[in-house]
Amino acid sequence: MIQTEIVNKWWDGLTHEQKCLYIKEMDRFNWGDVVSVSAITKYQKNELYQQVHQLKPPRMKYQDLLYFGNGMWDEDSKEHESEFIKEINERFQSSVKLKNAYDSIKGYRQEVYILEKESDNYYAWIIANGWIEASLTLQLISRTPEKNDEFLKYINLAKQQYPNNFKNT
Repeated sequence: MIQTEIVNKWWDGLTHEQKCLYIKEMDRFNWGDVVSVSAITKYQKNELYQQVHQLKPPRMKYQDLLYFGNGMWDEDSKEHESEFIKEINERFQSSVKLKNAYDSIKGYRQEVYILEKESDNYYAWIIANGWIEASLTLQLISRTPEKNDEFLKYINLAKQQYPNNFKNT
């Protein structure tokens, strides 16, 4: 944790408008309800200081679970998983973190954590590059009538960002 005196000096040097703007941005970092300038906690001030001064990388948000098969019936499961890891790291680089979710019964799976601002781009990329069947989140969205507009938004974004992938459709 940064020294409290440094953080307080920085905070006290901000105008009321600057403080309000920073607090408004706090929701983006999943800090709960927006607080007032007078109610900000020591912890929140410290976290905000680190974000503003880029001393701490932005937090990743859980996005998806991709399933590649269990290897018993689909011999290419591990190969598909490796191919996905390579492709997503090439596309999203430092905006993505993967967590191996392999299970001896469920098989090869990857949890995807991504910067929140990349969320729509991630789903568009998944659709355009043929990973939609592996994406459990998109499988659920595509089968939920209430989420039809959201699903269509991702499809349209995919067609817009990756038009060459949709030439035959």
